[in-house]
Amino acid sequence: MIKSVFYIISILVILAAAYLAFDNHAKMKEEIGKYDQVHATNTNVSASKTSREKEIEPLEGELSDAKTKNAELISTKENEVARERSLRQSLQEYETAIEEVDAQIAEFEEVKKKVEQMMGGLQVPFDQIPSEIQKLEDERKRLQDDLEQLEKLENKLMREVADNREENSRLSGRLNSIRTTIARNAAQGRVIAVDPNWGFVIVNLGDNNSNVTEQSDLLVSRGGRFLGRLAVASLEPNQTICDLDLKSLKPGVRIQPGDRVTIAEAAAN
Repeated sequence: MIKSVFYIISILVILAAAYLAFDNHAKMKEEIGKYDQVHATNTNVSASKTSREKEIEPLEGELSDAKTKNAELISTKENEVARERSLRQSLQEYETAIEEVDAQIAEFEEVKKKVEQMMGGLQVPFDQIPSEIQKLEDERKRLQDDLEQLEKLENKLMREVADNREENSRLSGRLNSIRTTIARNAAQGRVIAVDPNWGFVIVNLGDNNSNVTEQSDLLVSRGGRFLGRLAVASLEPNQTICDLDLKSLKPGVRIQPGDRVTIAEAAAN
């Protein structure tokens, strides 16, 4: 009995497996059909894609050329816009310059009218005014040059006058000095005292009233006759103490107060 049950169960299992295998086979065939359909679709799509790509390739070249052309057109347009902007700016500058020139011309016309009014009494055409002005400027320059020459001459004369005055002043001082020297050289003194024992003589010529120096040689005379020589021993402001040069005395001659005394050699100026 148990074997029969197992047998029945085995049969049922086999039947179930067969049913499942059959059902799976049917599903498998359905899936294979779907796969074949998808594969065929993919194949068609791939072929269509390849065909489209072949068709697109020349279009891509045309698109690249178009892009390049478009970039060139854009650059050209930008250049034209910049050129137009520059031309407009130049045009505006020219218009401004023209306006300024027009204003200057109008101002010149006003000045011309004023000049013509101011020169109403002069017989000088307006177009000759520049040449007349040039003549006046040349004359003014000539006079200015003459004035400068006169000023230079005046300065030279002033310097010469100043130099002459300075030289005159110097010569005047020199002349006064010479006159003083001559006067002092010409000074004549007198013997005021004689000491025959010590052999010295005092005369009234000194450092303040004559040109007597310690090296001076004094001459003594009486009535225009030479008596002898004196050597300076001591020079004082208003008198001089002298030693009597006995060798110069003539025999029998004696120096006395009142005898005339002069300087043998005049002092240099």
